[in-house]
Amino acid sequence: MRWGSYLRAFARSFKRSLKDYTVEVYVWWFAYLPTELLNIALGLASWYYYTRFVVGPSGAGRAEWFFSYILLGIAIVPLLNMGVEQPEMALRSLYRGQVSTGGFRVPLWAYYYLAGVPRGVAAVSGFVFSLLQFLVRAALYLALGVYLFGVELGPSANYAGAALICALGFLACLGVGLVLANTFWLFIYREDVHVNPFTWLFTTAATVLGGTYFPLEVLPAWLRPLSYAFPHAYVFEGLRKALLRGAPLEALSRELLALTAYAAVAILLGALLLREIERYVVYKARKV
Repeated sequence: MRWGSYLRAFARSFKRSLKDYTVEVYVWWFAYLPTELLNIALGLASWYYYTRFVVGPSGAGRAEWFFSYILLGIAIVPLLNMGVEQPEMALRSLYRGQVSTGGFRVPLWAYYYLAGVPRGVAAVSGFVFSLLQFLVRAALYLALGVYLFGVELGPSANYAGAALICALGFLACLGVGLVLANTFWLFIYREDVHVNPFTWLFTTAATVLGGTYFPLEVLPAWLRPLSYAFPHAYVFEGLRKALLRGAPLEALSRELLALTAYAAVAILLGALLLREIERYVVYKARKV
């Protein structure tokens, strides 16, 4: 299929997703967002005063700790973990979801097949809205932290470098999610399994060991090398360098190269595994 056909297929799939999520998106932007703002403000206030109590009242150290290990963590880690979880959720929706039309109920994968929309295109269009919501939520956390609690960024903060780090980090986590999504086939017939234990284990370990809420130096020496098996460690190190120290792109080369390699290998491996395992599952199903 040529690129023009892919774009037309994506437009059809996106239109279907827009129709499905119209009510949800409307409710989120106009009803849920105001309460989300209040929730973010109260959550940040709790963490801010807790940090002030633990670290002490001295200004500079407290502000840097709060920004580095609290504000960035709660703002960015949900976006990274979404990249890990979304591929498996897309598979679950594709193979367990249904479309009702004309009195008939059609599996979602069959609907897209009949509509001429590749499954990969349908999966991508399906989480565009979720990605937008997570981006808005991360921006709200950072904005409220800066303007409501007076958290100061470095005088020469590198916003472009920080954005590039976040984008590569998300792609690296998306690659991990593609690899882990293959475990969905272990639970395809289990309707009672709503949370994939493999993705849950990865996101939990990455959040705890990836430098999200505290520096890696506080971990036991034998555990620190494991932290760098997760893209989160490179993301948060790069963000702190870019936003607090104003590090230029040259100074971020270690994090950028690590995340680029991580994303390239994980996405390629995940895509190949998804294709081959899906072929095997279809082959086994036909033999039954």
